[in-house]
Amino acid sequence: FMEATTISISATATDNTSVTKVEFLINGAVFSTDLSAPYRTTYSIPLGALGPLTIGARATDTLGRVGVATETVVTVIPDPPPVVSITSPANGATPMEGSTIAISADAADNIAVASVVFAINGIEMSPDTVSPYTMLFGIPLGVTTLTIEATAMDNLWRTATDILILTVIPDPLTTVVGKVVDLNSTPVSGATVTTLNNLSGVTDADGIFTITGVPTALGNIIVSASKIVNKRPLTGNSAPVAPVQGGITDVQKIILAYKGPLYPGRKFSAGYDPASVAVADFNVDNIPDIVTANFGSNDVSVLLGNGDGTFQVEQRFATGESPESVAIADLNADGFLDLVTANSGSDDVLPNRWP
Repeated sequence: FMEATTISISATATDNTSVTKVEFLINGAVFSTDLSAPYRTTYSIPLGALGPLTIGARATDTLGRVGVATETVVTVIPDPPPVVSITSPANGATPMEGSTIAISADAADNIAVASVVFAINGIEMSPDTVSPYTMLFGIPLGVTTLTIEATAMDNLWRTATDILILTVIPDPLTTVVGKVVDLNSTPVSGATVTTLNNLSGVTDADGIFTITGVPTALGNIIVSASKIVNKRPLTGNSAPVAPVQGGITDVQKIILAYKGPLYPGRKFSAGYDPASVAVADFNVDNIPDIVTANFGSNDVSVLLGNGDGTFQVEQRFATGESPESVAIADLNADGFLDLVTANSGSDDVLPNRWP
């Protein structure tokens, strides 16, 4: 039998009068008493109780006489530890520094696996208590060897460990080149260019730049460029380009432009509980205007634009009940924009002509 398991024990007893009880013994000590046939019990073998286990039974009749059964000796063996094996990366794999790898393991036990803990170069990660047992690990730059350990533990605190040692190859790196221009395709000199991992350079008189020693393990190369011109920050980004390992990666042109801030935090009043908004040039002045459908006040608000990101005081026009959306079109082909609202409270639509 195995430690930490439960076994069933039974006995037969007869007497010319009557059997009053049968006692069960483990290693000479009574641990259970049964007062009626069939005489049976169970015994939970303690953890660590290895070696011989003597099982006995004795019966007592109504006159107090005792009969003792022949003892049975069984051997208690240890509970086996769990079985664990690292399934990924494969043995012999050569991951690259700076890359991210998936680590996984299979684990099994005759009872149950309580957890699997991965350790990378001696540093333990968080326990994984649910199969599949897996994690992602980013290999730091400069690491040359990975020692991956997966330790499985069962419910009896038995453990087993699988170890995988991998050689990490250096990143072959790449040299990134490109050109920075303005909106007129004129080369921009003196612009600062920076990669995602903060390697930087400066453009020459022709707008050309070169950045050496750029890691490739992180994936696509993106270069950002910036320069202050007339006290205005000009910025731009390259398109993502797959790195050429050990070679030259050309990110082509980066266009610098002024990306000024939006009109920060400025609010303009509309009706109550506006549910939607649309934009059009209502008064034909080549400046965008806005209109809101005001669910709570049963109207629309038209705010004419000033051309500088600000708007005039709203003008309200009645609609049906609880308008939820507004659309804009020249419905009657008279050259003027009209408004249409969908009114959820009155189950209708209402065309409105802009004055």
